[in-house]
Amino acid sequence: MAGGSASDYMGLRDRALGGRWGLARFSSADAALEGFRLGREHPGALAAWTGVFFIGNLATALANDYMTPRSVLVAFNALRQANPPDLAAMVALLPSMAPVLIVSNLLGVLTMAIVAASAFRLYLHRSRPATLSFGSDEWRILRLLLIVFLVGFVAVTAVKGLLSVALTLLQNTPAGVVVHFLGDIASFLIPIVVFVRLAPAAALAIDEHRIALREPWRLTRNVFWRLTGAYLLAAVMYLVVFVAVMVLAFILMAVVVLSTGGALSDVGAALAPDTSTLAGYFTFGAVVSQVFYALMQTVLVTIMTGVALDTYKAFVAHHGAGMD
Repeated sequence: MAGGSASDYMGLRDRALGGRWGLARFSSADAALEGFRLGREHPGALAAWTGVFFIGNLATALANDYMTPRSVLVAFNALRQANPPDLAAMVALLPSMAPVLIVSNLLGVLTMAIVAASAFRLYLHRSRPATLSFGSDEWRILRLLLIVFLVGFVAVTAVKGLLSVALTLLQNTPAGVVVHFLGDIASFLIPIVVFVRLAPAAALAIDEHRIALREPWRLTRNVFWRLTGAYLLAAVMYLVVFVAVMVLAFILMAVVVLSTGGALSDVGAALAPDTSTLAGYFTFGAVVSQVFYALMQTVLVTIMTGVALDTYKAFVAHHGAGMD
């Protein structure tokens, strides 16, 4: 195996699998729960990843506020909060927000790569402590994210291009309505299919120090629906955790607000403070909101990493070391 030592691989297979069981026994429920199990075993790692997301989110928020002209930011927020939101006017403002959008997305992807690489390293080789860095693993995850995005984008563009030709020929007909509907469905489903079919690619990139798409695509061919079910189940469990943590955050803020002479109606404003100045980001409410958001990002990455890792472990158990 190119990435990790032979003992690392044997430890992964023997500890996590307890024998060779393979893809035929891949369980959606087990895969969905894998992230929760791994997170419970490594609470310190969860705290570190939450800290990384917190710093990344704070940097992104500061970039949004201080790189965007105040008049543009006020106009955009007003349009976004309108009922209904004025999407056309919001789109018209995007060119003036291009620099900050680029920086914000780069910060978001960079933070995600650092946490995801750390998570896969920890989960693949549990005998090692969690590490945070920006090296070859993180760079490989960044490239993989870009490649997966491009694959999905090209696939959607190709399918919608073909459907556009058909729509031109069938314009103003009942069949044209169906074709238009299929285009909308394709735009939604194709990225999901690409994401699910390539889910084990990140674990492979960390474990074997290489980027490969063909092997993960082949691996998930016979377990696509079970793997999709695992992600759906994981998403439902994430929503349950999200609501529970949100309630706890609200209760915490309510206790603080009420103990300082405020009213229950002030809790919402405390959790969404004015951030027009740098000091606004470091009020108690702003910090609680940012920690909550960072924690939920960590939970999401942990759950999704667990599903991908469980799929990869199934392949390793079925085919042995390497994905040749």
